Amino acid sequence: MSAGRRRMSGNHNRRQELYDRKEGLVPDTSNGSFRYLMENDGYYVDKTFVIKTLFAKGSKQVQLITRPRRFGKSLTLSMLYSFFTCVIDGKEVKGDTSLHRKLFSGLKITGDKDCCREHMGQYPVIYLIFKDIGSPDFKTAYKNLCDAIVEVAGDFSEAVDVSKLSRVHRNAFMNLQNPAYLYRPGNRNLVEQSLELLTKILNAAFG
Repeated sequence: MSAGRRRMSGNHNRRQELYDRKEGLVPDTSNGSFRYLMENDGYYVDKTFVIKTLFAKGSKQVQLITRPRRFGKSLTLSMLYSFFTCVIDGKEVKGDTSLHRKLFSGLKITGDKDCCREHMGQYPVIYLIFKDIGSPDFKTAYKNLCDAIVEVAGDFSEAVDVSKLSRVHRNAFMNLQNPAYLYRPGNRNLVEQSLELLTKILNAAFG
């Protein structure tokens, strides 16, 4: 495992100097957010080369990452999201990887120029976290799930050109951003199909 590296804004050599002197250690309060950690002077154990394994010869379309609790699964997924996504703060930024380069400056993956050129900031990514959905009762858990779906769909609200969508997909996209609509028992089928629908919508919008 590679050594942790403190990430700060500004010159990379200055960041390394501060890290070597062990100045200003900031505990991880990122709640699994790679971007937050990078932008707030946190320490990060460089696992960015896992990105290359996703495109290795013989790799699967679906990959399951299994580790015990507190082994950094959420942070690693957040890192993958930050690398691949072409939608940042609700805006499409495909073609502009300035924030990506800033977040990943000095990390191992940037040494692979071909990988970065081909994949960094090139895809709409559905990033859904289930760890806060759990509840002692089904009704509350279901509501939390609906809220999570609304949040994920809402992340693309400004980036998706709805004129590219079919009428069915346009209506579905609007409904996926409407919590009151998803809460209704009669619309449970939309919740069940939400990720498949959102994938099709993004494919139609981004190609």
